[in-house]
Amino acid sequence: MLEDEKQEEISLITGSDCFIDMTNDINIGMWRIHLYDGEQPKMFVNPKMAELLVIDGTNISPEQAYVEWFSRIKDTDVDEVKKYVKAITREGMAEVSYKWIHPVYGEQYIRCGGNSKKIDGKGYVLTGYHRVVFDSVKEEIKNQEKIRRTLQTEVETVQKRQEYRKL
Repeated sequence: MLEDEKQEEISLITGSDCFIDMTNDINIGMWRIHLYDGEQPKMFVNPKMAELLVIDGTNISPEQAYVEWFSRIKDTDVDEVKKYVKAITREGMAEVSYKWIHPVYGEQYIRCGGNSKKIDGKGYVLTGYHRVVFDSVKEEIKNQEKIRRTLQTEVETVQKRQEYRKL
């Protein structure tokens, strides 16, 4: 029964071949999390998500998949991810960026988003995506550094003008 449930959940997030190709090409993993009252969270993942998590998606329980994902969230970002889970269950959809520790590549920036569905008498089912956004975050940091250098140059220019006027 558990294996049937797992396959059904994975097929719900896997979709058509075209969708699979597209998400693989842009390196997006898809997931589904069951947050049922009185039960351990369960995470069902598509093959790309299993690859991103560095787990064997076929030989790992949904409970262990959740632990593998959650336990690698950087300590400083755990509260932010918990806020995201609260927001997604309260508002129906949400997005969060956080740092995650990849077992091979180290710290990565992740963007994660999705939606939720309340299951009466059980809890919630969350469905969403997981994407490494290191390149875009790196570009953002680079742009902020350019702005900082430009502002520093402007400050130095103003200071030199003020010193020149004093002469």
